[in-house]
Amino acid sequence: MSDLTIEQTMDSAAPGRGTLRVSGPMTVPYAVELAARLRSALEVSNALLLDASGVTGVDLAGLQVLFSAHLAASGNGKVFGIIGGADGAVGAAAEAAGFSRHPAWCELMAQSCMPCERSE
Repeated sequence: MSDLTIEQTMDSAAPGRGTLRVSGPMTVPYAVELAARLRSALEVSNALLLDASGVTGVDLAGLQVLFSAHLAASGNGKVFGIIGGADGAVGAAAEAAGFSRHPAWCELMAQSCMPCERSE
């Protein structure tokens, strides 16, 4: 099993804007670490992107951490979004769990989602 790695960078051209580059599994064994790093990053950022292009696996714990970060950011007037995840492990896990049909998922992924826009 490979370990989770998280690298944080701040955008020097846009103060308050940061990126967390995540590689490895976003699963139960790493959920506490991921949540703590997201919390820390949101404390010093007004806008935070999580680059999920290096994520190799996601379970419900990983998805829950992402949704919690989104809710915490929104509740504090901040922006949190995910890039590089829609076609990878994050998107696949969200689809399998049914999360991808939730309007907050579309907002989190910064994309338009047909199932979210559909009225039933």
